[in-house]
Amino acid sequence: MAITAKDLLRLYATLAEHRALPYDAKLIPTCFDYGIFLAHGGMDLPHWLTTAPHWAQSAVTIGRSSALRVIKQDRL
Repeated sequence: MAITAKDLLRLYATLAEHRALPYDAKLIPTCFDYGIFLAHGGMDLPHWLTTAPHWAQSAVTIGRSSALRVIKQDRL
């Protein structure tokens, strides 16, 4: 899945400042893919992610960590 700037803005608008947003299973793959996108771009987690719901933070973090692990293995 390719993430576009529009997707990033939509994700930000949905998650930022919404710590109490109920769990949304449809957003989990997007959050995970966003984490992968961050890893491939060599980017850190965005500052606004701390204001997102815990489930979204976890999905982004896991996606980024997974991608970083694969990138590291590919370099070996």
